[in-house]
Amino acid sequence: MNSEAFQHSRASLIFGIVTAAIALGAVAACLILTVLGRGYAGCLTVGISACALGVMRGMWPGRPWFASRSRVTDVIAYVLIGGALIFFAPWVNALPA
Repeated sequence: MNSEAFQHSRASLIFGIVTAAIALGAVAACLILTVLGRGYAGCLTVGISACALGVMRGMWPGRPWFASRSRVTDVIAYVLIGGALIFFAPWVNALPA
C-alpha cells in the first residue's frame, strides 16, 4: 500500500468515526434532554447535528456510511431537515403532553 492510499484510508476512517460519534451523540443527547423535559434543546441538538452531517457529507470524498443519493442531494436533504428542526424547535414545548 502506498503512502497516499494509506493516508486517504486513515483520513476516511477518522472522518467515519467523527461522523458516527456526532450522530450517536446527537441521538443520545436528544433522548436525555427529552426525558429531562428539555424538548426544545433536544430538537435543537438533532437539527444542528443534521446540518453538521450535511456539511460533512459535502466535504467527504467518496461515499460515506451516511450517504443515500448524490452528494448534492444528500447535503440539501440534511440541511433542509436540520433547518426545519431548528425552525420548529420553539414550538416543541408548546405541544400538549
